[in-house]
Amino acid sequence: MIKFIVYTSHAIGDEPEVLVTTPELEEKFLDEWFNHTGRDIETYSRDVYDHTGIRVRVSGLRVM
Repeated sequence: MIKFIVYTSHAIGDEPEVLVTTPELEEKFLDEWFNHTGRDIETYSRDVYDHTGIRVRVSGLRVM
């Protein structure tokens, strides 16, 4: 079954940021998104979803 790992920011005053990866790519994702960008991983929650897809509602989308 496909799994998605979703990091959601909870910083006060900012619009929530939703970052999505997979278990296979999570280590590289963490290195790219948290070790080299100044983001604080402590301000994000981490959730794992065991579904074939996830729905993310956003006002803007940026794919990296």
